[in-house]
Amino acid sequence: IVVEDLRTQDTVTAYDDFDGEEFEAEPDDGNQFVALQLRFEKRDETEDYASMPDLGNFWLTAGGTDVSDGSYVDGEVREDWYAPIEGELENQPEITGWLFMETPSEYAATDFTVHFEEGGGFGSNVSTVAAWEQ
Repeated sequence: IVVEDLRTQDTVTAYDDFDGEEFEAEPDDGNQFVALQLRFEKRDETEDYASMPDLGNFWLTAGGTDVSDGSYVDGEVREDWYAPIEGELENQPEITGWLFMETPSEYAATDFTVHFEEGGGFGSNVSTVAAWEQ
């Protein structure tokens, strides 16, 4: 798992499936969008099986406090730089895409630490834990 980029935005261009048109999406009052560009790679390309991490296991902190929340625009974004996280690692050596969250607008991109934690699965007490800062 590699965090390639982190950016904040006040609005993003998104697509409304119901209306069939693009619109300028805004986060909840007092918030900003935070986009994380993530890259997932197979550890061993000779292996047939590789699973994707659960995207819900990523969160942001600022000053040691959890400040992130999910965003309704993830997957509907229509920015030139945006690509969704799609596919399975079983079928390709790596996957790169963006994950959207919302945070209070008082924080700058450099204030954030990206966290990831995932349990080892059934019968395992080993977890994968990682943190990234800019």
